[in-house]
Amino acid sequence: MSEIQLQIKEATGADAKAVLAVSQQLGEETDFLLMDESGLALPEALLTEQLDAIYERDDYLLLLAFDQEQLIAMASVKGNEEWQLAHVGEIGISILKDYWGLGLGSLLIEELLDWVVEVGELTRIELTVQARNLRAIHLYQKFGFLTEGCMKEAVQTREGQKVDVLMMARLFES
Repeated sequence: MSEIQLQIKEATGADAKAVLAVSQQLGEETDFLLMDESGLALPEALLTEQLDAIYERDDYLLLLAFDQEQLIAMASVKGNEEWQLAHVGEIGISILKDYWGLGLGSLLIEELLDWVVEVGELTRIELTVQARNLRAIHLYQKFGFLTEGCMKEAVQTREGQKVDVLMMARLFES
């Protein structure tokens, strides 16, 4: 692969077509995510509205990483609208397989966590990860996430193998 010309930006409705296409590709490339080859399976107009709404929220950040014009990764921190969980956010990261192992996951987590600190509203960040996704687990541990629990046989592979899912979290000072 030649050198990446990386650009990271916050998603808007104008990105809906690219997000749909990359979600479908991600669903085909890996079964580490909770989506299949149909991707997000949303009409583009609806996703456009949803992305514009996310852009306006103060407790939700959706970053898109591009290599020139090609969307190659997505990363998000989603807050909760319920007051009891207003301090809790959930992160998710997905990267096209051709771009695995290049440090993009670390870069995206840094961006997400910098935003969490800057905004200052979230004091607990959670995520779930398949126990067999050792590369992702290592990445999360590197950024201070601790395993808090395990959901036994919570997902299955295309071949029907049952896989445990780890619940991980990181706390921030309020």
